[in-house]
Amino acid sequence: MRMRHACDVPRAWRLHGRRGRLSSSPLATRLACSARLDLDMNTRKFFGVFGLTWLLFVSACSYEHIAPSAARSSDVSSELDGGTDGAADGPDALTAVAPDADLGLDASDAADSGHRSDSGARIDGGSTAHDAGADAGADAGATLHVEPLYSAAPHWSSYVELDDSSRLTNTVCVAGVDTPYGCGHAGAMRKLVLPSEHSCAGLTASDDNGWFTWQCVEPVAGSGVIEMQTIALDPKWKLLDLLSLATPGSPKWRSNRVSVRRANGQLVTRTQAEPLWDNPVLEVGAAAAPGTEDLDVASAVYVSAGGPTHDLRIVVDGVSLVMAQGSTATAPGASSSPMLSALARSFVWIEGMHFNLDQHTAGVDLDLASSVVRDLGVERGVAGVNTGADLHIRGDGVQLSKLSSRHAPGLAIHLEGQSNPLSDVSAQDAGG
Repeated sequence: MRMRHACDVPRAWRLHGRRGRLSSSPLATRLACSARLDLDMNTRKFFGVFGLTWLLFVSACSYEHIAPSAARSSDVSSELDGGTDGAADGPDALTAVAPDADLGLDASDAADSGHRSDSGARIDGGSTAHDAGADAGADAGATLHVEPLYSAAPHWSSYVELDDSSRLTNTVCVAGVDTPYGCGHAGAMRKLVLPSEHSCAGLTASDDNGWFTWQCVEPVAGSGVIEMQTIALDPKWKLLDLLSLATPGSPKWRSNRVSVRRANGQLVTRTQAEPLWDNPVLEVGAAAAPGTEDLDVASAVYVSAGGPTHDLRIVVDGVSLVMAQGSTATAPGASSSPMLSALARSFVWIEGMHFNLDQHTAGVDLDLASSVVRDLGVERGVAGVNTGADLHIRGDGVQLSKLSSRHAPGLAIHLEGQSNPLSDVSAQDAGG
């Protein structure tokens, strides 16, 4: 009798116990201990008594070990690179696929996901879910946050000094203090530091809402520190587009999220969805009778819903003022004060404000430095009298665009100052 025994039970249990599930290897999925007996016809009867016992032994030695299904969760899947013919000594390959459904957006962000800019571009408030397999193994980005590009410009209303080439620096501008080359708005600029990356080769970044154009930069050559930096806020977006007005009376910054990918589309990291600025967002109150409302919270963003509004006075620096799309502010009664004024103020952002001046002899009066005024309009629907220009702006370093006046009984628009870039100004049916 010749017997060849090919049983290796300890090896099979070691393979399955370490990996916790079946691989594609025939030996890994089923390991059978087999014994083959070559008996001649003359000796078989001798072993007949033991035949049944032998068959039971062979059956017991053949087994299949399957890892418990509880070892695999529904949220994280494991894939093993199994070898062939029981090659179990190589390193295990475990890839975790994190869920992609939770964008960190609250209910008001979701409710306002259909908001569109004046250009008609949609702001979705979060990207659609990516294919989980394509994003396998990526850093979830839970500890990464978008930061101000310039430490001197943490807020939306922050301005920094320009150098002799009109480039932004990291030196904060101070209201009322002259600078050699002027000041520039740096509050919109943001960055994402990538501590696990040491080369920009093949890396690209994008944000879910499409607000920015991003570039990969190594700020200090040879440092190995890599950052994704915003080149600029896309001109099609207004400040209003960065805000959520989904909850009446509670305006706030919209959440956004940044993803970094390699040239082959592999996800490197993705930040949590969160606001990118921390300026307080406040609502302009409605007015039942003539009066004045002071906008007196420095660096705050004020949102007007239009309709009956007190005369608004910006009395501190760094104030931003926007209006809900398609709205117009009206006066609840006659007034000789300007509907909007800001005297000797800096770092102001006024956008999308429209006023009906039927109850006013004065319109808008602004004296600004290092500020932005765009999409500002005044109009009158009935004949009236103005004591000056319906729209009077003077200052230094003020970016002016899309200014309009309609039916002014006297002087429509009066602009004064220097270093004020100007575009798209119109006056219709003016009387003087």
